[in-house]
Amino acid sequence: MGILSDTGRRRAEEFRSQLRQFHGATDGVQAFTVDPSRAQEIHLLMAQDASPYLGLIDNQPRTDMRGDVLYMGDSGLVSSRTNTATPGTERTPKSVHSLGKNEYDMYPVERDIKIGYSVIDSWAHLPNFMDVWAAMVRRAIGNDILRVGWNGTSYASGTNMGTYPQGEDVAKGWLELARASDYADDYYVDGSGGEVVLGSEEFPNLDYIVSTTKGRVHVVYRNDPSLVAIVSQNLIDHEEQQFYKANGRKPTEKSKMLENGIIVKTYGGLPAYSPPFLPDGVVGATTWKNLQRLFQPSSMRRKVEDKPELNAYADWNSNNECYAIGDYRAFALVDGITIDETQPLE
Repeated sequence: MGILSDTGRRRAEEFRSQLRQFHGATDGVQAFTVDPSRAQEIHLLMAQDASPYLGLIDNQPRTDMRGDVLYMGDSGLVSSRTNTATPGTERTPKSVHSLGKNEYDMYPVERDIKIGYSVIDSWAHLPNFMDVWAAMVRRAIGNDILRVGWNGTSYASGTNMGTYPQGEDVAKGWLELARASDYADDYYVDGSGGEVVLGSEEFPNLDYIVSTTKGRVHVVYRNDPSLVAIVSQNLIDHEEQQFYKANGRKPTEKSKMLENGIIVKTYGGLPAYSPPFLPDGVVGATTWKNLQRLFQPSSMRRKVEDKPELNAYADWNSNNECYAIGDYRAFALVDGITIDETQPLE
């Protein structure tokens, strides 16, 4: 049976005490409500500790568990001229956000983390022990937000990590929302079963697939300067391998690194991103702010307690949240893309 050292236990209890003070809680045993005013701050820190992609998507705090999705993108023409000399004719303001019927529905999500005694003891000598613990929790939660956002397909009453290791049953993520939406006939293409094959005569390269995907975006958003391509890493890897075989060490000039460390390539005239946990065979065209995660700050709960039967401390976290797409017309998706491995070199 594992034993936590006196120093390790003291540091762990100091962490619990400071955590309670940070959120204005008085009882360290019972779960406490996370200070809603700290909620957005916590999510900004997640982008630092987990992935900068968390800072690209639209994390929206919402008061109600159910309501209308809001997308403040440019949804069309606002310029006009009105002949007010005509009796009864008045100027009419135009909305700058999507007015289509689009609702969200939050569900509770648990993110419970076990921190073993041996791990705590290995941290105990660190002067920033508390920062290390907090950052590890934020990193784990932040990574899961992206993992489920790309892979989630359903809400299970009891999830099964063994069967669904990517959190497919935790929530409906962005890809599933696009597939199942009322707009899917116009903006979604199922490329499985050989319908879309990278390297085939119909889809000879990734530039072409990205370009045709962009062409499916509604005309209102198609030339939005914030439009990006979201591309699976396996497709990019194949495209680059083909290039290197044909061109040796000649630079592609398709890549650049942003200040946040994200490497961005260009395909089909769009900056192309390959975020972590995106499944294979996916090409999408949208804006980052169209990909939303909605959460209810007042529902955030946390509890840290010693679990000697597990030789660990448990850091219990929960809140109500969901994923949403701001305007389905601004998200064109092709998935199930396969690769022609016999593609000849030109």
